[in-house]
Amino acid sequence: MSWWLVLAVAVVVLLALILLGWLQGIAEKRADQARIKVLRLAHEKFAQPVDREQLLSFGALMLLRNEQPTRILVSAKNKDDARDSMIEWWGITDAQTARETIQSLIIEGRRAHYQKDFLQLEHGASLSALKSFDGTDYLRWERAKEICKQEGLSFSSAATHTMAAYDYERIAWLARTCYQLEYLTLQEMWRCLAWVAQTAQAEFSSWSDYAASFVMGRAATFSGENCDDLTAKGVRTARELLSQEDGLLGRPHLWQEYPLAAITIPAEMLEFAMAEEDTHSHRRAQLLGFGALTGRAYGEPISDLKIPSSEPNGNEIWLANAWDVADTKTAVSRLEWLLDAGTRSEYEENFRKISRGAGVTELEGVRSADYVRLRHAKEQLIQAGMEDAHVSHCQSMLAYDLERAAYLARIAFAVGYLDEEYTLACLRRIASLARSTFTAWENYLTSFLLTQAFFNQDAERLKKLIKTGMTLLKIRSPFTEYGSPWQTHPLQDVAVLHVVRSVDMGTPAHP
Repeated sequence: MSWWLVLAVAVVVLLALILLGWLQGIAEKRADQARIKVLRLAHEKFAQPVDREQLLSFGALMLLRNEQPTRILVSAKNKDDARDSMIEWWGITDAQTARETIQSLIIEGRRAHYQKDFLQLEHGASLSALKSFDGTDYLRWERAKEICKQEGLSFSSAATHTMAAYDYERIAWLARTCYQLEYLTLQEMWRCLAWVAQTAQAEFSSWSDYAASFVMGRAATFSGENCDDLTAKGVRTARELLSQEDGLLGRPHLWQEYPLAAITIPAEMLEFAMAEEDTHSHRRAQLLGFGALTGRAYGEPISDLKIPSSEPNGNEIWLANAWDVADTKTAVSRLEWLLDAGTRSEYEENFRKISRGAGVTELEGVRSADYVRLRHAKEQLIQAGMEDAHVSHCQSMLAYDLERAAYLARIAFAVGYLDEEYTLACLRRIASLARSTFTAWENYLTSFLLTQAFFNQDAERLKKLIKTGMTLLKIRSPFTEYGSPWQTHPLQDVAVLHVVRSVDMGTPAHP
């Protein structure tokens, strides 16, 4: 073959490749134009009113980083891919697991485990002083600070003293994604965003501080491939939200239109109360605060009078093992003992003396171990956020007996040992006794927890109960099933209707 023929073939091939590339470029350009047109139409169709659009600022950082629209509640990505991602990274498969996952982030998230060490890092603590971070975590954290400087993300000195925004942004992103996948209702999604907005505003003064907290929190606690690249991408995304235009819509990004401190939350989105229908239901719901601490600590639903077990015959087995209860007669006997005398009758005088400052040598029948556990429990409770006055002034063990009685009664009702009338009468008597001694749920909780520590050596159980109790007191969940009767019904507002004595409870009907 002559050289000119070879040259001609090469030229033809080259021209073909150029033409193919040109056509491919046109096709890609048209596809991009079509995608942009679809997204713009979607923004026009699904645009939210201002009072709601401002809440879409939360979750926007993760959505924009993942090349998702930020102003609307529809996804540009394949839903099957999104579902697979939820399963792989979060274990979310349905509505129940979606609510459980988001609720766990609301209660604790990464901040509960790492915040103390995170703050020590910011204050220059050595690695040997840290419990949750190792050398690799520290290096990621240092590199993240350098990346922020390189990318021009500025923030206040207080911004990186908390990693909370890492949890808050993930809550918002998960809520929006789970709504798209029909795992959450629209109301649940908005309530999640309202919760994030209210909580974030209390901790951050600006979006730049919020972004810094997210970036540094993620860098310090999330390991994996290409960590630095992902950190840089997150920083660039934050900077775009803070100072650049939304190229798709030709307008400023959400963070520029809605400064963090100026966001207002519609009142209806903050109504996280447990559902009630009428006066009868209201009075009944008021009593469900008793036994709620124990039930929630066991991970059981507490919104109904009956507290069900997740295991077959689990309640019957628990009653038999914990209380030697196997029928109506033994259930009533245990309840009457708890309400008439209980553990407090023998030990409360010593408990009062300890509260007044008595040393262990001044007490009869109190072991040093019990005394020390009580002292440590007071410290733990204050560290968890309980006011010092509630702890230092606690002189009653009553709540320990009342809470156990309430939980026992609701479990016994669930298995059929007690009827509804008797169970409600029992809870009314518990409410009457509680109101005569405690002014608020804080006092009730403190009494229960300190007595729990005095009698029980299980330190992990105490930690769980403290966390559960403080959650019932302070954390408002967007989800009805995780609502707190303590927040809905203050203790002194619980209606007893009349003075309830032991004889008023009568004898329950046999199943």
